[in-house]
Amino acid sequence: MSFSEKIVHLRKQAGLSQEALAEILDVSRQSVSKWESGSSIPEIPKIIELSKYFNVSTDYLLLGEEDAPRCDEAREGESAPSVGFDEVERYLTFLRGTASDYAFSISLFILAFIPLIAFSAVTDVFFGASDGIGMIGLVLTLVIVAFGVYRLSAYHHASEPFRRFDEPLDTLYGVAGAVREMKDAENDAHARRRSTGIIVCILSALPVLLSGIYEHELVNAFGLCLTLLLVALGVFILVRDGLVWNGYEKILEEGDYTKENKLREFEMTSFSDIYYLVLLLIYLTVSFVTSKWGLTWIIWPVGALLGVILKKIYAITSHRNA
Repeated sequence: MSFSEKIVHLRKQAGLSQEALAEILDVSRQSVSKWESGSSIPEIPKIIELSKYFNVSTDYLLLGEEDAPRCDEAREGESAPSVGFDEVERYLTFLRGTASDYAFSISLFILAFIPLIAFSAVTDVFFGASDGIGMIGLVLTLVIVAFGVYRLSAYHHASEPFRRFDEPLDTLYGVAGAVREMKDAENDAHARRRSTGIIVCILSALPVLLSGIYEHELVNAFGLCLTLLLVALGVFILVRDGLVWNGYEKILEEGDYTKENKLREFEMTSFSDIYYLVLLLIYLTVSFVTSKWGLTWIIWPVGALLGVILKKIYAITSHRNA
């Protein structure tokens, strides 16, 4: 390919119009048009800018090489997938549009235990422990959990086109700077939302503690239900905000989403799937054997905390062995 053909190919591959490329390079659209028609070539500084933006070598632009060696390939011998701003923008738009739905789906797994606890308490107080009315709470709990699983499955299916952001990647020239500006602009709001979510989660302990003063099963059940409601609200706030914030960090590959951590997380995926399946089996077995559905829900928060601890231990061990 000639120089002009390469410019056309790279521009279209990045999803840019002539006007967009001209704006990036601070030249007129006519200049870009002349480069692509072969009637002129850019000055050396602009060739270097083109090389950096499209993440290709200047040799590729100026010489007769047919393949486009990436700049990172020249340094490392292997390049992660490169993404342009259009793809990054679509990814962030997707996260912003689905953050509330995803956070609510997670909260459902906490809210699901409220009908189970409420109906169990009402049954014990008014109808006796052997009455079948308590089963209504169990059915509602299972329905809510199933609905939460369905919503999460739908989210993961919709997010399939953006799986590459979970893996090590390279961004085209200028993309990281633009994403960092967006992240910095939301930093204060992110800190406020995170603090609000944490405070709500901390205050959620008050209802169950205060209700414990009264030795009445209905009062205790009400306090526990209110605690779960506040926990679900705090989790909703944290997850909704964290989904978009983590998106920024995945693109920039910083925080918990460095290249090394992305590879480690990929290795942990199979372990997590098996771990939570086993946890579900333990929960169902213990619940059916003991019939203490109002108490066995504690297996989930304890199991989730244990899962986080195991992942941290694995991360520390992997880092030391690296």
